[in-house]
Amino acid sequence: VQKIESVDPTSKLASKSTNMSVGKPGGGGKSQKLRNVETVHVKQLATHELSVEQQLYYKEITEACVGADEARRAEALQSLSADPGLHEMLARMCTFIAEGVRVNVVQNNLALLIYLMRMVKALLDNPSLYLEKY
Repeated sequence: VQKIESVDPTSKLASKSTNMSVGKPGGGGKSQKLRNVETVHVKQLATHELSVEQQLYYKEITEACVGADEARRAEALQSLSADPGLHEMLARMCTFIAEGVRVNVVQNNLALLIYLMRMVKALLDNPSLYLEKY
């Protein structure tokens, strides 16, 4: 039974809700509530597979934007603000920025927070990107 529950956690909920309704006159309403909760479906995020070139570009851009070399950072930011083919990498870029902000706010690392905000500004300046859903 434990293996089935670890594979399918809803089987545990279903067995509990069945047990609750047995012998209890008011238990039927509670099990109905559980069934309503179980019908909620979460839409999976769409992920785009990146080509080897795109993976290399992503790695180079993210490293350059938060690295120590100012000239390389400026070149990377220019690329982010002008490259029309970034839409497939946009979700990953946003995740990188969000995680970077989360970590560096906790560590009070203002320099990296500024670099990440420059990445955001560069993406906002790119006329070919639609950022509303991010």
